[in-house]
Amino acid sequence: MDTTQVTERLVDAKTIASEILNISKRGFWRLRSAGKIGPMPVKVGGSLRWRLSEILRWVEWDCCDAVEFKARLEAEQC
Repeated sequence: MDTTQVTERLVDAKTIASEILNISKRGFWRLRSAGKIGPMPVKVGGSLRWRLSEILRWVEWDCCDAVEFKARLEAEQC
């Protein structure tokens, strides 16, 4: 039995906004409300977090909207 556990780094909205996108936290939430943040968050307790690998891939893909990001991820898995 393989018990290998993969640990994925999760980041919060403040980290994504300030360190990755160089925008305000409020600007990040506005983009999310408009459906322009591609990756889906993970709920941890009462907080939302995003997988860092997905955020970096989303930035690499020119910050496409949520629908396009999901389609690209699905096409990549095929």
